[in-house]
Amino acid sequence: MKYLTKGLGNDRLFGLFEEICSIPHPSGNEKGIADFVCAKAEKNGYRFIRDAADNVIVFVPGSEDKADSEPVMIQGHTDMVFVTDGEHSSKDRLSPIELKLDGKKLSAVGTSLGADDGVAVALMLAIMEDKTLVHPPLELIFTTGEEIGLLGADALDASVLKGNVMINVDSDCEGVATIGCAGGLRIGATRDYVPEKGDFAALKLSVGGLRGGHSGGEIDLGRANANRVAAEIIYGLSLTQTVKIAEMNGGKVDNAICDFCSAVIAAEDIRDAKTFIESAAEKMLPQIRKVDTDAYITAEDARAGELMPAAASKDLVTMLFVCPDGPCERMPGDRSTLLSSSNAAIVRAANGKAELAFSVRSPQAEAKKRLAGRIAALLEKFGFSCSFEGEYPGWYPKEDSKLQRLYSEEYTLQTGKKPQIISIHAGLECGIFAEKIKDLDAISIGPDNESIHSPKETLDLESFDRTCELVIRMLKKL
Repeated sequence: MKYLTKGLGNDRLFGLFEEICSIPHPSGNEKGIADFVCAKAEKNGYRFIRDAADNVIVFVPGSEDKADSEPVMIQGHTDMVFVTDGEHSSKDRLSPIELKLDGKKLSAVGTSLGADDGVAVALMLAIMEDKTLVHPPLELIFTTGEEIGLLGADALDASVLKGNVMINVDSDCEGVATIGCAGGLRIGATRDYVPEKGDFAALKLSVGGLRGGHSGGEIDLGRANANRVAAEIIYGLSLTQTVKIAEMNGGKVDNAICDFCSAVIAAEDIRDAKTFIESAAEKMLPQIRKVDTDAYITAEDARAGELMPAAASKDLVTMLFVCPDGPCERMPGDRSTLLSSSNAAIVRAANGKAELAFSVRSPQAEAKKRLAGRIAALLEKFGFSCSFEGEYPGWYPKEDSKLQRLYSEEYTLQTGKKPQIISIHAGLECGIFAEKIKDLDAISIGPDNESIHSPKETLDLESFDRTCELVIRMLKKL
């Protein structure tokens, strides 16, 4: 295999990451990565456990002078969010990631990179393979299905683990340690309809060029949601004339802010409808482009063979227009911190069925339940049946954390800077492990990785190298 990153730093670490990128591993398809990890463990002579969910735990003995120390866990997930830009929408999610390099910044051609959380897999394997390192016994935990509800962590039998100190490598900003996170759940909704068949003049509305990103960590950055923008335009048009949707498609996964949505619509007066959309775009784009600088809204002539009835069409776009989306509540007494959020993540409408998906997050169980109830009530009002799926708990900071203190000390020695210690609005597997392991002392760290869950995802290789070195420094003192 030819390595794009050879000679740019830690060749072992970077090379492993490139090998991981060559193995397709979107959520639900982690078998190849599990095979890869098990083969590496077997080659190095280490015991490992692989369960039915394709979670893998590798047990690495401590170095000679630390063989009797308490085990330390390092943990990350093997699945990735695979999304494409509009130009590469036909790319197969089960194809290898095509890499490109800009200096020491690594990204993918037309797709997400998968550094969330391929960096953790590479880091654990690099430490496992380097027999010169000083470290206590290690329990390296590779979990599946994190991006679709922390499924692997939930399924994992934690009784085989002996440690109660865990370094999770699933954060995306160097110098920031996460010590708490939000819980969440997914709301799925469907509504059937009887299509009207024929040959209809139509328009294809496209909303794209948006930044997208993580629906937890980046939900509070003012980024537009393409589903919401498209729905607002169609709703506004429906107030001036009858509109029927032929098809509508936006979003691919529920934990990414939707960056592209298209809708084929028929209207009483196509020419006036096109003028309305162009006028709406002219009014909306200056505001949207303050954050999403490459945003566009277009309307093109099209044909349609099936239409959703007018009433059902209006219910669909009204639901998307009025539903909670983005930041919803702030912490009492702390307006800078989110209490709850919703992401109108996915819309699919065609062939007699409309489908929606929402991601709801909050560190407080009651706030999460309250927001989910609001969305469910709206869905019912607009004729949808809904279900709650993939609920996971929040993670509350541990008082007097030895691991937190060690991280702060070693990061300051390494960089000369003080780290930030935060709780985040995204979900982390630490919440699952904190429920399973009594008195767990955990932190989540990671290298600089911009625009995760989007085709703009970019990994800083120098930061990745430093993060691996920081973990190695911490292991020497644990």
